[in-house]
Amino acid sequence: MSKQPTPPIPPTPDRRDYPQTPLWKIFLEVVAVVVVAAYTTIAYFQLKATLRIMRVEQRAWIVPSYSAMNLKTGEVIFLQMFCTNAGKTPAKNIQGVFRMEAIRYADEPAFDYSSKQKSEENSNVIFPGDHITLGVPLLKEGTGTNTAEPIAFTDDLNKRFLDREIVFITYGKVTYEDAFGEKHWVTFCSSTVPARTGMISRSVARQKCSQYNNVDQE
Repeated sequence: MSKQPTPPIPPTPDRRDYPQTPLWKIFLEVVAVVVVAAYTTIAYFQLKATLRIMRVEQRAWIVPSYSAMNLKTGEVIFLQMFCTNAGKTPAKNIQGVFRMEAIRYADEPAFDYSSKQKSEENSNVIFPGDHITLGVPLLKEGTGTNTAEPIAFTDDLNKRFLDREIVFITYGKVTYEDAFGEKHWVTFCSSTVPARTGMISRSVARQKCSQYNNVDQE
């Protein structure tokens, strides 16, 4: 038997030692990535804050104000008020609920809108500088009905009012949207008292009324 030839051994490829990346270079590359990421994050939040400030400056602001209260004997008791858009863009989908109470100075207003003794006002839009006008009456539950009816000012009510037995508290809440689609709200309260109220200006009723005034911040 003849001997089989030994197959040739393939040549061993050359082994090359590639130079290692210096640690200082790796460190600088990592630092660069971190700096870029931090800068991007800061820029994002700066842009977000800028847009928020711009929206606050350009948004609609509903501001309530009041005129004299009607306290004429035999006529309906009501407070005429205005809701003005003091912002720079239109207010949309305005919904307001209002109520007046005649309470003692030592009592707290109910700030309750579930009662039938309330008034409501809705409007599609209020443009900048424009306003809506409404009268908020003092209401009572109608006899034998499911509605409320206004109360007329009488001599008895006039005496109790002048003798500082009762104070008229008018309050409300208005919700609306700005041009950017954000929802906003404002709550407000006004007290009507005789002239020269003296110490009753620090009464429970008037203090709680003052504390009810508030507005969203966004």
